[in-house]
Amino acid sequence: IHELFHVLYDWDEISKDRYHISGETESIKINENEANSFARQYLFSDEKMNAVRPHINEPRYVKYFAEQNHVHPSIIYTFYSWDNNEEKIYAKFNKYMPDFDDLLERFNTKDFLNFDPIKEISNKRNINIYNTI
Repeated sequence: IHELFHVLYDWDEISKDRYHISGETESIKINENEANSFARQYLFSDEKMNAVRPHINEPRYVKYFAEQNHVHPSIIYTFYSWDNNEEKIYAKFNKYMPDFDDLLERFNTKDFLNFDPIKEISNKRNINIYNTI
């Protein structure tokens, strides 16, 4: 969602320079804070966060609230931890975070090294990841 912001709002800069560097440089004036805020509000608005905040220590409630709002509970815990900016909070909710190594393994890029057609790679990914074509 963060990168989608750049496509929507920074496309002229990106297409002119043909690349994107996080932060601000002389050639690309891209606001990472705006992109972060856009992603956050899209995924889980401040209003929703305010509603779930009093129940953050009730995992069943957080899970239910996440399901009702079409996000993984880790999104709620991550935003809560970010807002409170304390390491101990990240540690407290770490058990609700998915194992990203397992997730990333499913998106490995071996297929691209074989120069398979994009359509073929896409179909393999759909079967592997989403179990659908």
